[in-house]
Amino acid sequence: MNTISIPDARDQLREWAEEWDKPDLKTLADAMYRKAGANPKTEPTSVAMTNEIAHKIRKHKRLNPSCSNQDLAEIYKVNAGRVSEALNNSKTWRI
Repeated sequence: MNTISIPDARDQLREWAEEWDKPDLKTLADAMYRKAGANPKTEPTSVAMTNEIAHKIRKHKRLNPSCSNQDLAEIYKVNAGRVSEALNNSKTWRI
């Protein structure tokens, strides 16, 4: 199946509208845009990782070795991947 992108389809409809003197095709092409704010960004659900939070996570894990990374993430309101990085002393989250 041949595929065409939305912007290319809009351009084609505009060309045909002009070539065939069909203003309805131009109107149709103009309607092929996302509505502003249709998919607003959601608010972040986690806080930014800091050295202080990483230290607290490592300390919490030392005192509670059975605590899972997901549990730590929920306790400190950070992403579970950041918990893993903090526990492994990774510096990827640091600015």
